[in-house]
Amino acid sequence: MTVSICKRFQTAGLSLEEEVLPLAAHGEMLLGDFPGMHMVTKAAAREEEMPLFVAFSFLKEKALCIKCQI
Repeated sequence: MTVSICKRFQTAGLSLEEEVLPLAAHGEMLLGDFPGMHMVTKAAAREEEMPLFVAFSFLKEKALCIKCQI
């Protein structure tokens, strides 16, 4: 999924920043259509609701922190 998203937005890759959950990392897109866009990517064999909720909450908090710095 992560590779597909990076290809779709023509990014050069991700700059990984930190671990959100086990096997879930936060990073920023490098170059492409949305440079600096934050995303959370997770490696898992099955979909789970809780990591998705945690990822959205993390990105929302990150957006609020960035907005406060402006």
